[in-house]
Amino acid sequence: MLLENTHHVGKAIDACKHAPYGSLIFLNSNHGYVTFPEFGSSRCEIGMTETERVVRQFHESWDLRDPDRGAEVIAQDCRFEDVARGEAQIGPEAYKHDYHRWRDAFPDGECKVLNVVVAGDWAIVEFRNRGTHTGILRSSLGDFPPTGRKAEVRYCSVMRVKDGLVVEGRDYYDSATITRQLGLIP
Repeated sequence: MLLENTHHVGKAIDACKHAPYGSLIFLNSNHGYVTFPEFGSSRCEIGMTETERVVRQFHESWDLRDPDRGAEVIAQDCRFEDVARGEAQIGPEAYKHDYHRWRDAFPDGECKVLNVVVAGDWAIVEFRNRGTHTGILRSSLGDFPPTGRKAEVRYCSVMRVKDGLVVEGRDYYDSATITRQLGLIP
């Protein structure tokens, strides 16, 4: 472990106890976070709760193009509902299926966490998805052929974490904004 500022070693070690073995970790003393270079933009906030760490891993894995990493924090019986589509994904395999469904439609897609609010074992995660629709978008509403158009929409996830795993959750977003941006509705 390499730290830029050893004054905060105790906090950094506590905040990073879930970092992969052998990670090279940098503490940014001005901003109060540590980075994991092998995970790109992923970071672990000093003083981050277990709930926040789990929900960040769940969402940041989309942007890192690593669905297995996200699936690691999902309980086998987790029920995650996409409210706009009226669909429920059960467990880590359904999470990976949903990831690939989205990634196939938006190969250049990004998922950026904007805010995380935690209250006990519950978290609200505001994030932004954007990408270019160059693949078939499959959903319970039908299959939509590629339009070549860009889409960007904000989402909000409400999630519950227990024993280091997401056990339930719901995504809320404006599906009309997506379909309008893709030119599927006027």
